[in-house]
Amino acid sequence: MGNRLGKNNVSGDPDFTPADLVTTGILVDAYAPGAISGTVIKHNRIRNNVVGIWTLNVSSTTNTIAHNWFAASVTTPILAH
Repeated sequence: MGNRLGKNNVSGDPDFTPADLVTTGILVDAYAPGAISGTVIKHNRIRNNVVGIWTLNVSSTTNTIAHNWFAASVTTPILAH
């Protein structure tokens, strides 16, 4: 909560399917659906990334992603898989 994030993930992250191959401010991955709960991503300021927040197998009912600010340089604010 409350972070200021510039360009991250500059080399990409091919370890996941689908892979995250672009700059990404915050990446949260669960190898199995429902494996992560109680994660809160709030009040962050994200800029200079293609994707602001990238998630894989992260449930919106057991985790909170809200009230984040994305600069115009962030093409896709939230990408959930």
